[in-house]
Amino acid sequence: KQDDPLIKIALEEKVDFYRGSENDVLQRLLDTSKKFNLNCFANITADVPMIDPFIIDKTIKEYCKIKPDLLIHEDYSLGTCLVVNVASLEKVCRAKKEINTEVWVKFFQSHKDLYIHTLKFSNDKKNKNLKTSLDYKEDYDFIKRIFQELYQKNKIFKNKDIINLIKHKPEISKINSNPKHLLRWRNHIDDITKN
Repeated sequence: KQDDPLIKIALEEKVDFYRGSENDVLQRLLDTSKKFNLNCFANITADVPMIDPFIIDKTIKEYCKIKPDLLIHEDYSLGTCLVVNVASLEKVCRAKKEINTEVWVKFFQSHKDLYIHTLKFSNDKKNKNLKTSLDYKEDYDFIKRIFQELYQKNKIFKNKDIINLIKHKPEISKINSNPKHLLRWRNHIDDITKN
């Protein structure tokens, strides 16, 4: 029900979509990939809107070059693009016992025969103190300010532009630096990436 406004926009804009299980993210990803007849796909979450498009390109190129079962980013890169092999996803879905799979990388990690490749980034493209996910109103205010500062029509800003902006205007990072929210975010990242 909460996605109805998004579905309305998708229909108006003629964007293909799939609605699946709200809790079983792995099954939803598998069902979507089957509906659209995919062999692999890039997964980008909507709650991290400032992912660098050049990093998405780099991630997909790396996946195509080495063909892992799952390609993930190292910790604290701004935004995440995971690339998933659908046959491997199907294997993970068949073996899983849980339905709540929101934090789903661990299900791949539990299969020791799957190859998970971690894409490394230079320090200018990551920052462990910047929370770039959209979970609270303060996060929205932070993201809005980043766009006010960096957005220019027909020009793409990158992760390093965000990091450089924060270096020159550190007060911006205080917008969403509530310690409780930062701790929750760091714990979430740890949950995603721990083996």
